[in-house]
Amino acid sequence: MKRAVVAAGAFALSAVGLYGANVSGLTPQEVSKWWIVSGSLRSFYDDNMFNSPSGFEESSFGLQFHPGVSINLPLTRTLISGSYDWTMDFYEARVANKIDQTHLFDGRLNHKFSERYELDMTDRFAVSDEPIVFTGGAQNVFRRGDASNVRNDLAVDLSALMRPAFGWLGGYKSSLQDYQSISYSAYLDKISHSFHLDARWFSSESTLLFTGYQLEFTEYTYGKALFRDIDGDGSPLVYADIKNNRSHYLYVGARREVSRQLDVSSKVGLQYTDYYNARESSLSPYIDINATYTYLPGSTLQVGANVQRYPADVTAVSGDVTLDQLTGSAFVAVSHKITSRITGNLDLRYQRSIFNGGPDDGSSDDFYSMSMSADYKIREHLFANVAYVRSQLVSGRDFSEFLNFSRNLVYLGVRATY
Repeated sequence: MKRAVVAAGAFALSAVGLYGANVSGLTPQEVSKWWIVSGSLRSFYDDNMFNSPSGFEESSFGLQFHPGVSINLPLTRTLISGSYDWTMDFYEARVANKIDQTHLFDGRLNHKFSERYELDMTDRFAVSDEPIVFTGGAQNVFRRGDASNVRNDLAVDLSALMRPAFGWLGGYKSSLQDYQSISYSAYLDKISHSFHLDARWFSSESTLLFTGYQLEFTEYTYGKALFRDIDGDGSPLVYADIKNNRSHYLYVGARREVSRQLDVSSKVGLQYTDYYNARESSLSPYIDINATYTYLPGSTLQVGANVQRYPADVTAVSGDVTLDQLTGSAFVAVSHKITSRITGNLDLRYQRSIFNGGPDDGSSDDFYSMSMSADYKIREHLFANVAYVRSQLVSGRDFSEFLNFSRNLVYLGVRATY
C-alpha cells in the first residue's frame, strides 16, 4: 500500500490533489490569480541587423514593444491555460520593412480522469517575420531577410498508472513550418508527425525511470524543383521531397528530484533515420539532458545539452542536396538575486551542426551566443531592464567568408508584470 501511495504521488507531480484545483505546472503567481498581463518597452542598438559577414554590417537603433497576456482556469480536474505574446521590433535605419513582428499563441488542456489517468494537450502557434526557435530547439537559420513564416507545434500525451509503481505514457506530436519566401520555403517547409510510447517506473517518491520508442514521419512540402537545369544537359531535377524521412528513436531516461534545490532530467538513446527517396540512412545519438539547481532563494543555475537531427537551410547544387544536419548544443543559464531589488541573468550557449549530404557533407558550423541582463525593481510589478546579447557564427563550409558573422545588441528599457 505504501508503494502505491508513493507512485501515485510521483505520478501526479505538480498537482494539488485530485479533488482540489488542478494547478499542474503553474507558477505561484499563476496560481494566485487567473490572469496575468505583462509588457516591456525597450530601445536597442543592433550593430549587424542582417547577420552580414565582416565588412558588410549594417547597424541600426530601434525600439522593441513586447506585451503579453495569459489566463489560467484551474477547475476541479481540468486546467485550461492560454497566452498571447506580441513582439514588435522597429529598425530606424531600414529603408523598407522597418518592422519585424512575432505573434505567439500558446494553449494547454490538462485533465485528470482519476489518480491513475491523465491527459495533457499543448499547442503553440506562431506567425513571425523572422525564423524563431522554440524552447529546446536548435538555431538552424542564420540568414535574415524576408523570413515570414507560420509554425504550429501540437503535443498530446496520455499517461496511465497500471500498477502501484509502473505506468505508461503514450503520445502524438505534429509540427508544421511554412515560409512565404521561396529562398526559405524550398528547404524548410515541412510537416512532421510522431508517435511515442514510454514504459515508466516510479522507483521512489522522487525518482522516475523510463524507456521508450518514438516513430517520426517528416515530409518536405515545397512543390517546385530545388534547382534548374542551367547547363541544359538534361540533368534530372530534384525536389524537396528527396529529404523526406522516417526516424526511429530508442531511448532510456530518468527524472529525479535530488533535493528541494536540485532537479535533474535526462534522455539518452539512438536515432535511426531513413531518407527513403534518397536511398540513404543514418544512425546518430539522441540526447536531452537538463538540470536546475536553486542555490539561494531567488537564484538558480540551469544547465542542459541536446543532440538531435534538424532541417538544414542549405542550397542544393545540381542534384547534390543536403538532407539535414546533426546538431549538438549545450547551455548554462544563471539567474542571481544580487540584492532585494536587483537580479542579474547570464545565458551562455554553444551549438555545433554537422551537415549530412550535399556539397557541404561533413562540414560544420559553430554558433555561439551570450546574453547578459539585469533587472532593477522600481516598485512592485515594475522593473528597469538593461541587456547585452552577442552571437557569432564560425562556419567550416566552403565560402565561409560569406557566412561568418558576429552581432551585438544592447537593450535599455522597462518591463511590468501584473
